[in-house]
Amino acid sequence: MMNINFLLKLSETDKRFIIAFICIILVILAFLIFIVLLISYISKKQSYKIDALMHDVVITGVIDSKKKFIKVARKKNANYFFKSAFIPFILLLVSFIVLLIYSLSLGISFSSLFSDYSEKGYGIATILYIYDFNNIKFVDTIFGSFPQEIPLLNSPHFSLNALLPTIFIFIIIFSGTWFLITVQAYLARTIRSYKLATSIYQKRLDNVRFDNLINFKYQNGNVTYTKINENNIQENTNNQNIENK
Repeated sequence: MMNINFLLKLSETDKRFIIAFICIILVILAFLIFIVLLISYISKKQSYKIDALMHDVVITGVIDSKKKFIKVARKKNANYFFKSAFIPFILLLVSFIVLLIYSLSLGISFSSLFSDYSEKGYGIATILYIYDFNNIKFVDTIFGSFPQEIPLLNSPHFSLNALLPTIFIFIIIFSGTWFLITVQAYLARTIRSYKLATSIYQKRLDNVRFDNLINFKYQNGNVTYTKINENNIQENTNNQNIENK
């Protein structure tokens, strides 16, 4: 009954605020879940590359210990990372140099290439919606004051001066994302290499039954012994008796 009375007291503004707030929360949660699943998928897919890099040296017996495996895996992983990250790094470097030269040639600040949204502006902000957060209009609700309207400072428009900066800023965004993915892949391969080193070279006796082994070799000091079945022992004894006769 209390909940019904509470809802009846809500104004139209309060109801719209509640609906908008719930929608925003759902959108944020969906976005975060998507990002987490995407990162997990990329990490899992990229981590198996270390299997391909280490397959031959493990199968051929070149590496026979956990320490060697980690050392070689670290080196191969680093080499593969440098090869994978070379192109996006060069794109980032060249793009920043081009933007720096462009800003110096026009006598404008480097930051204006990102923030200038004037009619003939030089920044990528010319193609974005820019809002004036310093003059927000608030509305009072039962939950407090919340933004009702944010003044618009700029609508997307074309400026020839901003064409070159816009192109190279998009290249920076693309290559930067590419570079971050290579870093994530490197970390994923590193984690998997440690897991593989532990699982491949771990010595465990959980599933070993010595009663079922016919020939079991073990070391005692510097002397190596071989345990054989009783029939072999009897045959060896008979052979020695015949030789003695």
